[in-house]
Amino acid sequence: MPWCEGCDRYLATPTVNRDGTCPSCGRSLLAPTVEEPRVPWHFKLLVIAAGAYLAMRALQGVAWLVRQLG
Repeated sequence: MPWCEGCDRYLATPTVNRDGTCPSCGRSLLAPTVEEPRVPWHFKLLVIAAGAYLAMRALQGVAWLVRQLG
């Protein structure tokens, strides 16, 4: 439910103007944009380490398979 600081009251959603302003005083009722949280550096490090580990295990698997077939 939108709140108008100028009028000091709540407004029903259908009564708000199409551009998001109060019909009485014309103030903007749009909420401020919230910034998306950033991914922590240690999570990125964990993903890189897990990817390196899986790549190493995949190469070991391919080497094992080549030894078994050859």
